[in-house]
Amino acid sequence: MHRTKIEQYHFADLSLVHKRLEILYSQRIREGNRVLDAVRIQDELSKKSSPDWNSTDEIRKWRDKR
Repeated sequence: MHRTKIEQYHFADLSLVHKRLEILYSQRIREGNRVLDAVRIQDELSKKSSPDWNSTDEIRKWRDKR
């Protein structure tokens, strides 16, 4: 079956939109995975630190060293 020029343009436009949506969707999934990884790492670090350790004081020390 041969497509008319209008059908070819329409199909090309739909293919382009479909591809862009796939890219945006996969990017959102990757961002979500990075957030989950960061939360996991923070939880691991929190478990390793002593109960009297204060992250706010530590960050202030780092900033004051600049």
